Amino acid sequence: MHFSRTSAFIGTAVLLACGGDDDTPKKVSHPGCEATMTECDIGKDSCVESLLDLAACVREDDTPPLPAIQRITSAEFADMLRNTAEEMGYGPTPWDSLLPKLKLLPAGQSTLDASIDVSSQSVAAFYHLINKDITIITDTNIEDDIDKMYIVLHELTHYLQDRESDLSGLRESTGNTSDEQISLSALIEGEAVVNSSRGLTLLMRLAPQAVGWERFYDSLERSLFDEIQQSNAPLLAARQFLPYGVGGRYVSDVWSDDNREDVDLLFEEWPHAFADWMLAETWNPVDNKKQKLTCAPPLAPNGFSLYEVDSFGASGAFALLAAAKDIDRELASELRNDAFAVYIDDAGMSAPSEARAIGVWRLQFSSASVAADFLDAIATLDLDTRTFGNAIAIRVSSDASIQALTGEALDACPKLEDLKPMMRDSDLPAGVRQIFL
Repeated sequence: MHFSRTSAFIGTAVLLACGGDDDTPKKVSHPGCEATMTECDIGKDSCVESLLDLAACVREDDTPPLPAIQRITSAEFADMLRNTAEEMGYGPTPWDSLLPKLKLLPAGQSTLDASIDVSSQSVAAFYHLINKDITIITDTNIEDDIDKMYIVLHELTHYLQDRESDLSGLRESTGNTSDEQISLSALIEGEAVVNSSRGLTLLMRLAPQAVGWERFYDSLERSLFDEIQQSNAPLLAARQFLPYGVGGRYVSDVWSDDNREDVDLLFEEWPHAFADWMLAETWNPVDNKKQKLTCAPPLAPNGFSLYEVDSFGASGAFALLAAAKDIDRELASELRNDAFAVYIDDAGMSAPSEARAIGVWRLQFSSASVAADFLDAIATLDLDTRTFGNAIAIRVSSDASIQALTGEALDACPKLEDLKPMMRDSDLPAGVRQIFL
């Protein structure tokens, strides 16, 4: 599924009309893509058909048949997510007892339940990868027709993306770490933001010079960053919201001179580390500042087994800063690699989600000074940390009485490939990857 946000997109029309940038504005002309309406009722197929024509024209695609349009309430959407999770075998995991210790998840709530809450409270519409249809949430706080049209333009862009690039195939070909998955989301959601925003410009009969694109993305990111900082589940909020603003700015820069071919090439080769999306310094060739992890988290201590290893990437670092109420995009983007290992007590092997657990998150930054700055920024979280030059290790446990992997035990320096997690060969995404994107 691919979702459209609600409140962060409200007032987009005002933002687009607020005047050009101080610098030379980006070119956003699309000859032959004149909108045939200013406002229309998205409850009517004729309106959605006109929006599909517009979205396809801006993307330089042929207009395909109109997809089926479904309409449900937010409560029905939450029920649908729960039913889908049950069908896929998702449920509680050891992550649920560890992430609250980092203030990344509310205590007493599973990662899955928190993910459903974040989605059901913020999603206005979504494109379904399997059913190939678009569903509109009917009871959001969106009232203006132009904002509703913008949301539908966004979802129609996902429909066009899927027909052109096979989004399911892209997901299957992408690594299953959290960092790689959110990087793909940045491409998919980012291009949808750019395409729908350009379409909205034409709907509003605005001259390209009237659009302050840098200002638009600055405002969009501020809105999204605020929501992440205010969330009681900042890790999930970051994964849900960051791809729109960060991905949108990156794709907009690639498309800045109306060179659609470069955007098409992004769907063949895109940055697989979210830090590169956040830095957005160069594209051709695709920027890659990810470094080999010098030291992985320790091997499993006596009495424990390694359950899973994930890489949260820069979005995880950003979420931890948000939990500490010190959002700093630039600091998060200086993450060069990371690995978060979860270990469970052998005595609880029959029920991993209930087992006593330890988590060790190893984060490697661009320099020792950046690592020190990051530690200072998260100091208010009062975490158990150790420093190793340009890297830090953060340890949490489900039970304060667990003494394994404390102190110098965190100094161990195995290779990442030496870690053999139980979930490595499973087709079922575990832990924080149980998030609907």
